[in-house]
Amino acid sequence: MKKLLLFIPIVMMLNSCGPSLYRQDLNQVDADADGWIARTIPPSQVTTSGDMFFEEKLSNGGSFSVGGYIDEDSTYWYNQLYQDSGWRKNKEGGWTNEILIPKNTFNSKGEKLIIRTNYTKIKRGYLYINLKKLVAVYFYPDEAGKGPTFNAFRVTINE
Repeated sequence: MKKLLLFIPIVMMLNSCGPSLYRQDLNQVDADADGWIARTIPPSQVTTSGDMFFEEKLSNGGSFSVGGYIDEDSTYWYNQLYQDSGWRKNKEGGWTNEILIPKNTFNSKGEKLIIRTNYTKIKRGYLYINLKKLVAVYFYPDEAGKGPTFNAFRVTINE
């Protein structure tokens, strides 16, 4: 009985304190954050007409919006996103997360040694937003025979 009486207050305390740990909305972001925020949106919502097509609240009460197609520097922002996510260019000109190691290097089990960097997987159908750089990159889902495509957009901080 004593154990039960001790158990009930502990459960009540955890129940009242627990939600405060998660009260902060995980979708809300800090305007001063320097990094890429990933949001999934369908391609039908993305527009290159220059109109705003995505908006989200910030933790400081403001918001940010995405819109305004960037044509000239889109490949630059695409490369920035990959590099910031831990990827690097390989010999073939594509992206890899493997570290260059000498050929024929094996581990103790005799398996070829491959070392991977700490990286973030870039997903199709996601909008990657950087509030410090005021830019967003959207990766369209693969289309048959067309290969993966992307576009870059301006980000506006709305106070």
